[in-house]
Amino acid sequence: MSFLQKLSASIVIVLFTTIIVLDLFVHPEYSFDDSPYFEYRGLLFGLALVLGAVIVFASIMKLGKLLSWNPILPILFYIIASLAFLWAVPMVPVSDQAAVFFLASNKLVDPFNYMSTYSNTIPTIMYLFALVSVFGNSLWVPKIANVVWGLMTLILTAKVYGLLAPAGIPCRDKARLFFSEAECELLWIGAVFLPAFFYNNHVYNEVPSVALGMLLLYLVVRNDDRIWIRIITVIVSFLQMSLRQTGIILIIAVAMYVFFYQKKRIYAIVYLACSMMGYFLISKCCGLLLVDAETQGFPIWSWVKMGINEAEIGFQDNTHSYDVTFQDVVDRYQEYGLYKVLTILGRKTFWIWGEGTYQSGRYGYGVLNNEYLYETFVTARISESPERILRVTTNFVLRAQYLFYMLFALLGTLRAQKKHEFSVLFYIFCGFLVFYLVWEIKSRYLYGLYPMFIILALYGWEYEENPVRKIPGLIKNRAPSK
Repeated sequence: MSFLQKLSASIVIVLFTTIIVLDLFVHPEYSFDDSPYFEYRGLLFGLALVLGAVIVFASIMKLGKLLSWNPILPILFYIIASLAFLWAVPMVPVSDQAAVFFLASNKLVDPFNYMSTYSNTIPTIMYLFALVSVFGNSLWVPKIANVVWGLMTLILTAKVYGLLAPAGIPCRDKARLFFSEAECELLWIGAVFLPAFFYNNHVYNEVPSVALGMLLLYLVVRNDDRIWIRIITVIVSFLQMSLRQTGIILIIAVAMYVFFYQKKRIYAIVYLACSMMGYFLISKCCGLLLVDAETQGFPIWSWVKMGINEAEIGFQDNTHSYDVTFQDVVDRYQEYGLYKVLTILGRKTFWIWGEGTYQSGRYGYGVLNNEYLYETFVTARISESPERILRVTTNFVLRAQYLFYMLFALLGTLRAQKKHEFSVLFYIFCGFLVFYLVWEIKSRYLYGLYPMFIILALYGWEYEENPVRKIPGLIKNRAPSK
């Protein structure tokens, strides 16, 4: 086991353990006025939440295992449940979603210079523009596309799990789809991951970028040396990074995985260089759409400075400025001093990793008094007040599910920490952890990690279920990796 793998796995273990323990006493919350806060509660409530989460979602895991003989069922469930949610909550986009869809559906006419100000959204706008140009100028088009992307993510996550943790027997129903029993089990676990249904309403870049990220992992973990596979891997890499710039973390993690584990050092360097060249080429092409050369996008230091604001613990607070420089960031760090900086970094890290809903209520239900394409039984019960029982219940269930997955992802990490195949996941988690120490935060920004959470959670669950092995054995006397 390499030093980097050991270090990254240890960091992930410490991170997950800290979040779980702190969550017993205090929980990071998201206010619908778009701000973060913490809710303090007693230990008994925290323990009750953990126990309830384990009972409910362990039952779902057991059910998934019982039904793991047929991969068609979870796929159909995901599709039907996704379409049902979209029908029940026909949300009209707000904020950046509204802006990018407006530009895409109006042939890129930009009267407010949005693309010049937020040039990083141009690939997203072009993606939506392509969708509505081909399939029709309707809000349903990108939402249905999200269901397709989500289905792609579900299947690829199962396949990646099958490659990282080869176990189980082939499905008895081979005539339908070729999944191992373990992969079928993951299909069920992924199909009931609740935030995925909410994010089908999110007309932005999260959902397609997650699917492309899992496609990238699948292509790399397959370890296929055919040249056309390598070319596709590079293309997927810079497309994914174009939609979400945090894709650079995946690219670096993949390059490290190929370099250190697969021992393809020349290919790792070439892959990294070609992926970055492809991204910069797309960025250059997107720059041609900027009709107002006088308007420039916000400098990166504006986001970095926002990431260390004390009042909102690094949360997006709409204080962007064109004039922020590196020196302004240095001045803020010096102004706060070491203790205050460390306090802010600790609080923002706990909030983004512990919030647990990925702000699904905002991006799935909409903001308070959100507009909808039409009224339904559900929309009448989620508008006007944040205290509406459906919103409160939804957030509670989402947090419970997240806590359950994190608990078993911790067990999965303990089990997998010496297995080189899993090192790419540890690199990615550590990359996101470090990046959001300095960048502004929203829990939505971690949505792209949920397939990896599911992979580690199932790996931990399968270990816990084996009666021959005991959980304490995860810490001592672990069998060395082959």
